[in-house]
Amino acid sequence: MNLDEGDKLEFVKHTTGENDIVIATREGKAVRFCEKEARVMGRTARGVRGIKLKDGDYVVGVAIVDEEKMLITVTEKGFGKRNGFEGYTAHSRGTSGVLCHKLTEKTGKLAGIATVADDDDIMIITNEGILIRMPVSDVNVYDGNSTVGVRVMRLDENAVIVNFAATKSEAKEEEEINAAIAESD
Repeated sequence: MNLDEGDKLEFVKHTTGENDIVIATREGKAVRFCEKEARVMGRTARGVRGIKLKDGDYVVGVAIVDEEKMLITVTEKGFGKRNGFEGYTAHSRGTSGVLCHKLTEKTGKLAGIATVADDDDIMIITNEGILIRMPVSDVNVYDGNSTVGVRVMRLDENAVIVNFAATKSEAKEEEEINAAIAESD
């Protein structure tokens, strides 16, 4: 893959070739489009534009649309929210997208997005190396995209959330481990 100077590959997701995807930016914008719009290219091709960026903005996350799940957004100052994918109507790739999280001085910029089920957990990490794990169900669901959400993590004065990831709940992980142990006996 050829990259322009200053560009880097940040996200890779496994898809069917026919999924809708959502790409979100640090400034709280997101675009949803069908991945078929990104035509097949050679190995060394640069690719196609997924979302149009304003000066200084950059992509902070990509999520695969699953109508049975939700999109979670988390800001750098510890605010998060969940909402359904129906709030993100499909548009053409390469547009500047729609507002996915209302950002203020209090919330900070968008740290990331993920597709989550109600019984998943999220793991959040700060620039100070603090890591927390919490159930997704603790994050409120909102109908609109223009809300600031709820506080998901209290931060020290100079701390910011740098990233987060969705994962299976601790209970699910424990069940899988116990099942694997039982099978091996």
